[in-house]
Amino acid sequence: MCCPRSEPWARTSGACRCSAYGHRAFAHDLGLEFRLLSDFHPRGGAARAYGVYRPRLGTSEWALFVVDAAGVIRWHYLAPPEVNPGVDRILTALEALAKGKEAT
Repeated sequence: MCCPRSEPWARTSGACRCSAYGHRAFAHDLGLEFRLLSDFHPRGGAARAYGVYRPRLGTSEWALFVVDAAGVIRWHYLAPPEVNPGVDRILTALEALAKGKEAT
């Protein structure tokens, strides 16, 4: 599987500071089947709330989060700035959580 999918117990989404229009084109070009959330205005509002905004650069860190239905962050990963975190870590975390284990 190239991209995470939504399951009954987990919903996949992505976020960046692109506009909703940019997301629509990006998802179409890559054939993404999960929703993309725009952190466009106010710029970086969601990234700030999650503590991953880089104000000096006007962008955010590469970060992955698993948030449960109650809004509790169950797992997160902050990648080094030069590394795209990909999906392997989040798939492993989701698999652990689905089995009732703690994600590491």
